[in-house]
Amino acid sequence: LILMLSKSILHARSNFSPLVRCASSRVVMIAGGKGGLGQAFIERFIEQAKGRDEEIDIIATSSQFSSPSTEDIESGKLHKLKIDIRDYKTFEEASEWVNSKFGRLDMLINCIGMLHGKLHDKERMPEKTFLELDPEWMMENFRVNTLPTAMLAKRFCPMLAEGPSDTLGIFAALSARIGSIEDNKLGGWFSYRASKAALHQYMRTLSIELDRKYKPQEKNNKRKVISACLHPGTVDTGLSEPFQKNIDPKKLFTPEYSTNKLLSVLESLNEKQNGRIFDYAGQEIPA
Repeated sequence: LILMLSKSILHARSNFSPLVRCASSRVVMIAGGKGGLGQAFIERFIEQAKGRDEEIDIIATSSQFSSPSTEDIESGKLHKLKIDIRDYKTFEEASEWVNSKFGRLDMLINCIGMLHGKLHDKERMPEKTFLELDPEWMMENFRVNTLPTAMLAKRFCPMLAEGPSDTLGIFAALSARIGSIEDNKLGGWFSYRASKAALHQYMRTLSIELDRKYKPQEKNNKRKVISACLHPGTVDTGLSEPFQKNIDPKKLFTPEYSTNKLLSVLESLNEKQNGRIFDYAGQEIPA
């Protein structure tokens, strides 16, 4: 009898689901975890977990990371995965790792983006006129500001639906007010504006499918997943550095301030706000 009980216990342990093991902890993912806002989000989540006396697993991604690694942090663990936006196989590999490790996500925030940078070793800035348009630079803006969100959604949104049905899975992407078509009163910055406007359209379209696909009240036991774009304000990071001289110091936010505000916005979202765009103060921005 004792032998039979021992075998039963061993069999139960061998079939113990990773999802059950992690059920008491939050699992959040920050894409672009090496950037100014990405790192600030990681710090905010660590502080938040300490304040709530909860365990948290934070997954940070960057093209600078190599093989998956895990380190202990206060109140949980920080996992580092490689996602290179120029190698779409890394999206697949990262999603397979997360799925095998946790089987779910609670929140994903995409912080990947660009406003200026190098192309063919030449520093490029946003266009001031349509006469400056360059097809390669425009495509680079879409490659960095739009495509990563689409690939992240493809690979990770199904995992956001795997949590408790009385909670929301949240898929968020950092954007900018300048991507709003209705709010555009100044013109200029053609490639950046267009790539962010495309991001808004993608997220709105995604929200419609998420609404149809994941219905907790039905038999599939999937929880509701919502998407949102977030405008962080003008933040003191490398992205805004060339343009800071024209910014009122009171409106130049620290990454800590901006991410605190954005997390408050994310945690206040409800199903009816699926697919919308919000600023750091929780005000809706027209698409």
